[in-house]
Amino acid sequence: MNSNKEPLFGIVQSYISCLPDTSKQNIIDEIINTDEKDEKDEKTFQQLQQQLQRQPLFNYIKYLQVFNSENFDIAFNEWHKKYNNLYTNTHISKLLIDFIFKECPNLTKLRFYVWDKWGIPLSKMNFDLLFNRENGKNVLINLKEFRFIFYAKTKSDELENSFKIALNLFNNMEKKSNKIQFMEINFRGQLPSKKIDQSIGNLIKAQKNLKSCKFIEYWDPKDPSLLACKNLETLELLRCPQMPSHLLDFPLKGSLPIKNLKVIMNYPAAFNESLTVLLHMCNINLRKLFISGVDDIIIDNICSYNTRLTHLSILAQQQIFDPPQSLSVLTELTHLKLAMIQSYIFSNDTLDYFIDTLPSSLQYLCFNFNIDTNSLKIFLNDCKIPLKSLEFHQSDSQGDEVFDSLVNYKILNQNVCEEMRLFIEYPHTFSSNTFEKAKKHINIILDVPKNHDLW
Repeated sequence: MNSNKEPLFGIVQSYISCLPDTSKQNIIDEIINTDEKDEKDEKTFQQLQQQLQRQPLFNYIKYLQVFNSENFDIAFNEWHKKYNNLYTNTHISKLLIDFIFKECPNLTKLRFYVWDKWGIPLSKMNFDLLFNRENGKNVLINLKEFRFIFYAKTKSDELENSFKIALNLFNNMEKKSNKIQFMEINFRGQLPSKKIDQSIGNLIKAQKNLKSCKFIEYWDPKDPSLLACKNLETLELLRCPQMPSHLLDFPLKGSLPIKNLKVIMNYPAAFNESLTVLLHMCNINLRKLFISGVDDIIIDNICSYNTRLTHLSILAQQQIFDPPQSLSVLTELTHLKLAMIQSYIFSNDTLDYFIDTLPSSLQYLCFNFNIDTNSLKIFLNDCKIPLKSLEFHQSDSQGDEVFDSLVNYKILNQNVCEEMRLFIEYPHTFSSNTFEKAKKHINIILDVPKNHDLW
């Protein structure tokens, strides 16, 4: 369900027009029997009746290939508002989802976003209509993308019931879908049981051509599910799980084939050991790596195991690159993005060492942290690598001297440096004249996104 171009309420109206007459009458009856409707709603009610009586040009559901529960909720709420909230919408939205599950012929993308405070709860979704068709047809046989995002703030009886439904959903998906290429499964707020972890592993193993996985805290080196995915290219872990100590010496019987790895670390150092095993399993297969929560130990592991990286993005939680630590062994590295949780990633006496030990293969460099004016000038003057692209993020140092240094570098290296981008956060402290001159040579971005993507 794509709602980018057509008015949201119009999308839902098109699907509702496909409902059987008995279902349309159920909608009318529910509104008639509601206690909330008053005389001022009569005109709106008549408009709704007219809409329900319209026949569709064709059965839109028969051509539906993508179901996104989040987009459905947004679109349905817009449709609901158009008719002045004449009724409670849960029953009618369930009726429509059931109809979609029953009639859609061939889904290629299936996305569920379930929040405990809004939207359709899992208990209101009749998944049997998807999995057990009367004609025996498998509507998920060509499914290429599966996303399941579940968010709950507190534990409850309803939460346990939702976990059971999710478990059955994954078990049925394993039987019905083996062509999934992208999979994202995240439980936020409350962690599910080990049974659900096992069912996720079985779903992974059932796929013949899985290329990308994204999880929150699902990964177990003993489980052969990921190792069995020979075509897996990308793995994202929104939390690196802590590995029990007895698994740290687990013999690595195989390596992960993935080329792209994204990990958000839990900051306690104990989780470094889990990540070390994961980096070791990826070995030289890895080409693109992003880690949030890097320290010097992780940098050493990267340089030991992942020496064929071409893209490296790291968000440091402390000062790194103290001698003799460097990235010089990454001789195929072309893209480097550095960010810092605090203010500065180098000490005063390590910047020169960092510059001297950058791999000569580097072409694109991003400093996603504030760098003081003097250090910026040192870097631009001393870095002799012919960089094609440079990017800086300045929150504090915004004086005219910063602009002058960047412009001079761009002019002197115009045959090599194709792009220089400068992200400037508020409050701005530069002069307007300097800004006008600089933007002729530098791409200056004033509207800085809060969560700049390092991936």
